[in-house]
Amino acid sequence: MQQAYNTMNTAIQNFTRYVPRDVVKDLMSTGQLCEISMTTMRCTMLFVDIASFTTMCERVPTDELSRLVKSYFETMSGIVMRHDGLIDKFIGDCIMAVWGAPFSVPNHEVKATLAGLLIDRATRLAPLSSEFDAAGESLSVRVGIATGDVLAGNMGSEDRMSYTVIGDAVNLAARIESLNKAFGTRVVIAEETAAVVEPFFVLRLLMRVAVVGKTASKCLYEVVALRTAADTEAMVTLRQTEALATSDDVIPDSTSVSMNLSRRNDCAAELLDSAAALDDAMFVSEQRVHDCDEYSRAVQYFIGLEPSWCLKTLDTLLRDGSPLASDKAAMLLRKLCDEGADFDGVWHPDGK
Repeated sequence: MQQAYNTMNTAIQNFTRYVPRDVVKDLMSTGQLCEISMTTMRCTMLFVDIASFTTMCERVPTDELSRLVKSYFETMSGIVMRHDGLIDKFIGDCIMAVWGAPFSVPNHEVKATLAGLLIDRATRLAPLSSEFDAAGESLSVRVGIATGDVLAGNMGSEDRMSYTVIGDAVNLAARIESLNKAFGTRVVIAEETAAVVEPFFVLRLLMRVAVVGKTASKCLYEVVALRTAADTEAMVTLRQTEALATSDDVIPDSTSVSMNLSRRNDCAAELLDSAAALDDAMFVSEQRVHDCDEYSRAVQYFIGLEPSWCLKTLDTLLRDGSPLASDKAAMLLRKLCDEGADFDGVWHPDGK
């Protein structure tokens, strides 16, 4: 019996390295074979990949590249999971993560956004940054985040299936990730996410965008930093939300302790406090906050079909040698205002 238990435990440990732990836990608690089925859930999706990874693959020897990617995935996956996220899949150098499936996650918008900000921070610090520097490469990432109702569950055939989420918000998050390149940004979120997290993060409105394949447009925001003084009432609400959230049944202790399958559900307010205690790099100056607010006002003029006021606000903002003078998002905004002919307050990018 002991040998059979050890064999089963090893098999399940291996299984959890291919299938998300929460999914394995759910399967074991039901005692049923998995089947193809999906349910609607409110989730936040995060996509992150390495900038210029294709050219990096050409320059770095395969054994060295394998080591770097392994270190990168371990660091990023750790950040996602510490913030109650689920690693859905690895796609080349891209990580797709989900908050809110297969189990609900309180304040998933805040946790996903904080994870995105910390993922970017991790690329600038040792040991990850020094490992890439030693290989002669500069590490930077692009993060896209969106929130919405999606279908979550098993997809595929009766013989081979995988757990995932599909839906408009998933596609949007993937598109947003790639738009970082055009904006010169690192972490961008969609308006549904921004509406929830604004009390806790310094955001800069970038543009109203109709991404490729979609007719409806969305406002996109850059996540710049943590707010130095998060809204007190909003923080209280975070704590209350998670205090009221009911925890799901867990696997019996003799199993869950051995396999480490118990869920986390850390309080979003505590995660924010922990991030704030890391270092000053999590914050920006009051001048930068002011510049972000003014830039957002310029974009609002653009969206409101007032290009002249948009340009006037931009000129005022950039007059004093602001770092925004070389900002790719600002240059794109000015270009769209100058074009004018088919001006509709929405940017329609050509590629994905």
